[in-house]
Amino acid sequence: MGPRDQEQTPAVPTPEQPHPDGACAGGVCDCGAVPCGEYLFDHRNASVRQWLAEQVVSPTALGASGLIDGLFLDDFWCSDLLCAEDPSIDGCPCNDPVQGPTEIDKSSQVDMGLTDEDIRDLTLGWNLTMEGVQRAVLERHGYTWSLILGQQNANASPRMLTQASCRAALRLACKPDSDWQQHSLLFGLRVNGTALAQVLATACRALLRAAIDSCVNLIQH
Repeated sequence: MGPRDQEQTPAVPTPEQPHPDGACAGGVCDCGAVPCGEYLFDHRNASVRQWLAEQVVSPTALGASGLIDGLFLDDFWCSDLLCAEDPSIDGCPCNDPVQGPTEIDKSSQVDMGLTDEDIRDLTLGWNLTMEGVQRAVLERHGYTWSLILGQQNANASPRMLTQASCRAALRLACKPDSDWQQHSLLFGLRVNGTALAQVLATACRALLRAAIDSCVNLIQH
């Protein structure tokens, strides 16, 4: 399924765009049998969902190598029809940039000849795809960004900890009913020096492993 646009794809550098997202050498972009560009999966297709979930546990992803702990799964589909029915759905209203796939040219619906009903069905299909992919990730004791609380659509909005807010936030974290105790969370820190960052990274890795084990237990029981 289309569309084919050239946003965030390899390109030949030009005076107007000297640093594209991937500079093709020799003045030619060779992406094989199809033109270089962005392409979309049709998530209404059950076989596509199965294939994508299988790629998660392939040797080049979370397979037997043990070299990869998680996957960075970004973006989502959004439907105006679904948002009208339930404005509380993650991602509503559809403004990234419009309804349909996020971070794709805003004319994608017209380019693909999709109706609003098609967009709704594709959004629901994408939700099923992500459910299968996330289950496959957890079964491999891996992790992905969209499993973090508040990051269901990988919105890249961390909970910031500043010098002014850190003490109060950590006191709150010690309460048994705090979401720090119940979920994986995405934080943003402003620090100077690498020592603190390394300590935090080590602690966070241990916390993530515990969260993964908890998620797997929930799925299995």
